[in-house]
Amino acid sequence: MKTNLWNGLHCQSRLTELAVLAIYAEAISYPYMKSIWNTSASQQNMLNLGPLHNRVYKHIKKLIENPDILIGEGSSSVIASLNGEEWENPDVMIKILDLIPTLPYLRSLFHTFLTSAAET
Repeated sequence: MKTNLWNGLHCQSRLTELAVLAIYAEAISYPYMKSIWNTSASQQNMLNLGPLHNRVYKHIKKLIENPDILIGEGSSSVIASLNGEEWENPDVMIKILDLIPTLPYLRSLFHTFLTSAAET
């Protein structure tokens, strides 16, 4: 089991997949969940969350059009995060941004992931 974990963490393809999932979580998933939890329980239903879902869709489209907002030099949570707040895990983002030069397929995989997310 240790060997499998070690191999996975030293596999460029696996690291790219994990990086895409982590940056999506930081930019979309965590802020989305915060927004839902900040809404009182009596107000939560799909109709009331429509504007939030529309905002998520527009944000994903913005990231598709310009991924450098999130994965480029000088990226900032103020612009790249759905809610414009600090990253949930800033150390994760710092590490991923440092790893980007060693992950040549990150940009294309991230684009594909966002495109699929926008479709659903």
